[in-house]
Order: sequence, then C-alpha cells, then structure tokens
Amino acid sequence: MKKMLNKLLTAGIAMVVAAAMPLMMSARGDCSYCGGTGKVVKNLTVSTYGKDTKKKCPECGEWHYSGHTHVHCSHCGGTGYRKNGGSSSGSDYSSDFYEGNDLGLPNPYAVARNLRYGCRWCDEEIRLFNELRKSSPDLAQRYETARGILDNFIQWCNEGNAKLQYRYVTPQEVQNMWNITCNQYNNYTAAGAVSNQALLPFLQQVIKIAENTGTQYRNTCQSFSNLRQQQDALDNYLLYRNMIW
Repeated sequence: MKKMLNKLLTAGIAMVVAAAMPLMMSARGDCSYCGGTGKVVKNLTVSTYGKDTKKKCPECGEWHYSGHTHVHCSHCGGTGYRKNGGSSSGSDYSSDFYEGNDLGLPNPYAVARNLRYGCRWCDEEIRLFNELRKSSPDLAQRYETARGILDNFIQWCNEGNAKLQYRYVTPQEVQNMWNITCNQYNNYTAAGAVSNQALLPFLQQVIKIAENTGTQYRNTCQSFSNLRQQQDALDNYLLYRNMIW
C-alpha cells in the first residue's frame, strides 16, 4: 500500500510540475533571439570540393549541406528564456510603486530598486520639498512626479548596467527609452509649473544626471554589442575549424 501511495504521490507531483512549467516559462518570457529553444542555427561555408551531399539535421529534422549546426544561444545562455528578471519598458513613473496593496503603502521591491539604482534626494532638497509641501501641496506633488519621470529612466539605466550580462539591450533601445522619457517629461511640464525657484536647481541637476546616465549606458551597450559580435565571429571560426579538422 505504501509503495502504491508513493507512486501515486510521485506521479501527482510530476503532473503538477509538468503543468506548471509552461506557466513559469511564459511568465519569465521566451528569448526573442532563439524563440525559446535555447539554440540558434549557424550555417558556415565549408569547402567540400563538390563532394558535399545533404544530410538530415538531428536537431531540426531538415536537410542541409555541411556547415549547418545548432549552437547555444549567447543571449539567453541556452536556457530559452529571458534573464532580465523584470520589465524593460520603464516608461511609467511609479507604476509599480504602490502596486499590490490596498493601503497605499509603497511596494518594497520598488522602494529597494529606487534606493539602489535611483537618484537619491539630498538633505537640502528634502528640506525644501517639505517646506513646499506645507505651502503648496499640489505643486509639491507635481515636482515629485516630474522628478520621478526622470528618476525612473535613471533607475532603468543603472539596473540594466548592473545586470548587463543577463539583459541584452541595444544602444538604440536606450535612445528610444530616453526619447520616451523626454516626451513624457515635456508633456507633463507643459501642463503647468512643476517647481518653485528654490527647488528648480535640483530638478535641473536630475535632468543632467539622467542625460549622463543614459549616455554612459548607451556607450556600455554599444561596447557590449561589439563584444558579442566578436564572440560570434570566434564561435564561427571554431565551428569551421572543427568541421575541417
């Protein structure tokens, strides 16, 4: 009886895991470069002196000449899913800051992310902001939101830079994110004042920090992209050499 119960329990666990795996994978997201397979096709030009014939590939089942092979995707490490552990859009300020609780309390993850990757408030800025909040709560709220739009971009860049080996971002994507941030900030500030004279220098400083952070992250992504291209070239060379020798 115990053996039968153990078998039933093992089979039940296996069924649950099998059913949950597609949900877990879809939640993490398939790698956009290999389509979730974990491998990509490499077709190399190999000199066969006219004696080459097509062979059935055991990986994809299609017929190809020599030089066709499948290698692990360098973008996901062969796992088949993204490793970026979070949204890369970052276009909505504070969209997840109060998510998931009905009391209006900050999301712990968002707070930790802000402290680690964001542009921190200095003591003088906090003091002036508290004074503004007493005299003009609406203007203080607008200042906080305008600053948050910029800070969200700073967080996105700093987090991406820290997780560069797990998250593939092109220089153009960084530029696109900066353009989105600028449009969102300009549209928001066009609707009315977002700061008094005392806090304006701090807001201008955050703008400068956002610009510099974006430029640095874009340059880093360009360098990393160049390294990936060199790695692909090296992989091609090694595959070609192994096929010849």
